[in-house]
Amino acid sequence: MYEQFSKFIDNPYFIKWIFDPDPSVGSYWEEYMNEHKEDRKIILQIKQELSQLKFHNKKLSDTEKVRLFQEILLKRENSANLNKVRRLGIVLLRYAAIAIIFLFIGGGGVYLFLHKQMLQYDFVQNNISESFDSPRLVMSDGTDVELKKESTIIYNGKNEVIIDNKKLALSNGDTESSVVVQTLIPYGSHSKIILDDSTVVYLNAGSKLIHPSRFEGKEREVVLFGEAYFDVSKNPEKPFIVKTSSLSIKVLGTKFNVSSYSEDNYIQTILEEGSVSVTRNDPSLFEKEILLKPNQILFFDKESQKSKIEYVNTEFYTLWKEGLLKFKDQDLSRVIKQLERYYNIKIKFEDPFDGLIKISGKLDLNGSRKEVFEYISIVSHLQVTQYGENYYLIQ
Repeated sequence: MYEQFSKFIDNPYFIKWIFDPDPSVGSYWEEYMNEHKEDRKIILQIKQELSQLKFHNKKLSDTEKVRLFQEILLKRENSANLNKVRRLGIVLLRYAAIAIIFLFIGGGGVYLFLHKQMLQYDFVQNNISESFDSPRLVMSDGTDVELKKESTIIYNGKNEVIIDNKKLALSNGDTESSVVVQTLIPYGSHSKIILDDSTVVYLNAGSKLIHPSRFEGKEREVVLFGEAYFDVSKNPEKPFIVKTSSLSIKVLGTKFNVSSYSEDNYIQTILEEGSVSVTRNDPSLFEKEILLKPNQILFFDKESQKSKIEYVNTEFYTLWKEGLLKFKDQDLSRVIKQLERYYNIKIKFEDPFDGLIKISGKLDLNGSRKEVFEYISIVSHLQVTQYGENYYLIQ
């Protein structure tokens, strides 16, 4: 039990979720629990335990802070089953002490103290839905902007964002403070984002990217759910980090693709140019980072927590950003899943085993949908029938 608890309470991002939550942290842990259902019960148990230390933004005097810490200690010492919780209690008390530090230096400071690599900005709490019904930007200054199905978004470093050639001020024009932005791209949509450091991000359908409007500090960090292609501007003084639900990818300047959909059983990192290092978010003590070379792909199995590296033709994994799909000896079901995401449609196999048929070819998704499915019928020797506007049956 101690090891199960320690896995999470030793994770600063988890402590951030308890003591200083915001939508980005909440989304991260919701995605994690969806992908690691076996951990949901223990996570919620720890959350309930540690939530008792929350202070609800109350301003306390130094005396009250000390008294609060004493009460936490006493509560642990007076536990009805001290022998079972003694080791756990010691670790929890360590984080109770962090909670006190939080009270002394404030929420923003403790986030920096706990995890210097994480985004050090606060979202404004709001009720904006993340249902992905339409592409949009949701910002920590309260701004909610609806996007086109294929939008180009440019951040110029002046706390302004240019959306499809239209300029929008952020934080009421306050150029001194950065804001956190969530770019939400549902199925059937795509987006090109140019960050303030000139890094170019192609965000695929069914994806979300969380990032600051302006990179500050010693690192450039973004959080990704779904799939994106990154062309990272070189800056040896400020590494670029992509954090997913299970992995962190660190680069200085390179081109690579990351696929981390919650419904997939794996996370893929494909390196096109340069070099990247990949680490698990909760590595074991002696676990080393994994270094990728150009034309290599890293498969990370979410269930087994094992990684595998292979050499591949990167076009099979990156041409989607140009509206193309290229595949060789690929399961038909994998190609169909990509089409579902790209067009925001539902495709069903009459016989599920047909999804195992291997196909090869190249699809131009910029053309008509009818031509795409005619090609699928030819290479798979199956019939594709349309029912209604967005439903298809393969038989």
